[in-house]
Amino acid sequence: MKENSIFVNSEKNNKETIANTYALKCLTCAMVVLGIILVLNVINVFLVDKTVTIRCVGLCFVVYCATISVRLFVDLSKSWVKYYILFGEVAWITIIATSLTYHALLACALPILSSSVYASKRVAIYTYVLMVISTCISVFAGYHLGICDANMVLLTGHPLGNYVSDSGEFSHNEINDDLFRTLSLFFVLPRSMILLAFAIITSNISKILNLNMDYARKMENIAEIDGMTGLFNKSKYLDMIKEYKKEDKVGLIFWDINFLKRINDSKGHEFGDELIRIVAKSILANVEGANSAYRIGGDEFVMVVPNGEKQDIEGIIEKWRRDLRHLEKKVEFDVSVAVGYAWGNGVDYDEIIRRADQMMYVDKSNKIRCE
Repeated sequence: MKENSIFVNSEKNNKETIANTYALKCLTCAMVVLGIILVLNVINVFLVDKTVTIRCVGLCFVVYCATISVRLFVDLSKSWVKYYILFGEVAWITIIATSLTYHALLACALPILSSSVYASKRVAIYTYVLMVISTCISVFAGYHLGICDANMVLLTGHPLGNYVSDSGEFSHNEINDDLFRTLSLFFVLPRSMILLAFAIITSNISKILNLNMDYARKMENIAEIDGMTGLFNKSKYLDMIKEYKKEDKVGLIFWDINFLKRINDSKGHEFGDELIRIVAKSILANVEGANSAYRIGGDEFVMVVPNGEKQDIEGIIEKWRRDLRHLEKKVEFDVSVAVGYAWGNGVDYDEIIRRADQMMYVDKSNKIRCE
């Protein structure tokens, strides 16, 4: 259905924008927290090397600005934006993990959490691969540039009691002399496996949430859509009236099928139902952009054209007549439909309804008189 395809495309773009906005907000919050950590460190609340911390926050701020700038210069609904944002998040995390080493272990999960919002397997794999690369970089670079991680330097793999004498002195003489093997096997690999488990869990949670959202959306659509015609139903129309009254300009088109009772009596209700579907299909074929069409009665239909003026409405009606002539070949006689229209300011919506309805009944009377 044309309208549904428009709805799906706009919904997809909207979901991309929302997810990207969420990811940028998360990065902003994380940057604020990092700034607070810097302040607490400067005033000696945290006993961490100040040079390392200042360098870390400075580099993170540069990456943050480069990532957040996408919001100012690019349409957030574009498909590549999420990959850019997630790359920025991973780069941001890599700087922290390199500088603060073991202090940043939990922070490494942030990009995985952000990727789950997109509910995309490709995005999840992309983020996980980036995080494995980030882990390799942060472990090896952190060994030399970050805060000393005693486990990486001293290779402690046993309980503390194994290294503390009865007098309470710490004694351990073994220093890491096989840097690549030990860091790869005992730090990069376990952290990557933990990240993989975390990625799988968050991906499944995201999938379940999206299935629930899709089901809720489907139920909402069922409640709003007329089952016979595919148009919105009267309940949806009544809900939308308050929105149309806010429009600066709005156009309205009314349709009413002529002689439907006579057709039902002579040819049966199944034939009458098919006639309703044909007319609805001709109307639905002309739903474009912000226009919406509704079935508000058994054989009564309305289309609302936001920002619509006379020439817009007459163009829709002209095309609708051509579509109806094409579709009526499916029945044995000419389809007679009365149509009326009006336009004006949204605040005068009730008056627009009255004029469109009046014009439609004049058209109906003329066609019945001619029969």
